[in-house]
Amino acid sequence: VIMYENFSLLEYGKTAFVEIINNIRKCRKNIYIKIFIWRDDVIGNKIAKEILEAANRGIKITIVKDRYGLLLEEGEESRKSLFHKNKNLIENIELFCLKTFYHRGIKVDKSQNELYEKIIAHPNITIFKDKRIYDHTKLYIFDDETIIMGGINIEDKENGMDSIGRIYHDLMLKIVDKNLVMQLQNKLNSSIVTQGTPFVINLKRENDSIWEIEKTYIDLIKHAKKEVTIVMPYFAPIKSICLPLINVAKNGVNVKIIIPASANYTNDLNRKTIRYLMKKTNNKIDVYLCSMMVHTKLILSDNTFTFGSGNINKQSFKILNELNIKLDLYNDPFSLSIKDVIKNLIEKSEKVKDYKEIMYSKGRTLIEDIKY
Repeated sequence: VIMYENFSLLEYGKTAFVEIINNIRKCRKNIYIKIFIWRDDVIGNKIAKEILEAANRGIKITIVKDRYGLLLEEGEESRKSLFHKNKNLIENIELFCLKTFYHRGIKVDKSQNELYEKIIAHPNITIFKDKRIYDHTKLYIFDDETIIMGGINIEDKENGMDSIGRIYHDLMLKIVDKNLVMQLQNKLNSSIVTQGTPFVINLKRENDSIWEIEKTYIDLIKHAKKEVTIVMPYFAPIKSICLPLINVAKNGVNVKIIIPASANYTNDLNRKTIRYLMKKTNNKIDVYLCSMMVHTKLILSDNTFTFGSGNINKQSFKILNELNIKLDLYNDPFSLSIKDVIKNLIEKSEKVKDYKEIMYSKGRTLIEDIKY
């Protein structure tokens, strides 16, 4: 039985980063970080400074930083990566296409960062940063006893708002439980799969890859009896998800979908998806366009929910390593906090009355659908 008194929901980056820094400071032995985006910005440098100070205290630190994240780090916002300072020809071409299509970000000084130089040279810090491993995970493990995981990257926009003023909503989960840490480590690092583990992962490996995100999402939707709520920043019209959603909605299940009113990426693809779902169900699916940039990835099906890093798109289902957690809801404070998140997001949203209200660019969706 999982004891939820050891669980803490960290809503918004401002809450999560405080908790991450506190755990870095009180760490006694080791820190493991697996992160998709780590920008060279204010919060990025603050976390880097804390990591360096921990290493100076003798803490052994391992950082897994996916080079694939460079495209998003340099494609928007500060356009400055902490760990990836040089780009190859292919990356420059990819970035040119991304910047041409989305037109975001500001020009910044691309000089080397003193913290970066000290981190990569420190004997107590081991960094894996030079390969594209297609890992979208956001994970911290402290002293093999505390996990912080979810959807929040290390970047200023998650610590408040982005460059055009959108407030970012996102979640992380703190778990203090040595047994659950061991279960997660076993699942990530070996072929051992502990029965009953709550962790849902995509993990590309040579001989025994694990692809659980899509199946978990489908099962939660198909088995819903009363309600399904989906909170998702990037929502592509994937048949394996859309068809069961349409079926359960037609069979009387209360389906709610919350997406950002203006997403930083794939906004047109999001709108195409929800228009299609509403049209196919004669507006039986309730769609809410949130005023915040909802970066949260959460699905609630009756009394079972999952959240973490997994989106509803081709990349999260077939390409990227991901990490979610799947749990049951009870009447404890932690479960109530999950319900409150959904309630508060709906309060900050505008409900779509008819699918005909939803407009999108067909040209942009064609391009977005190829990639996402």
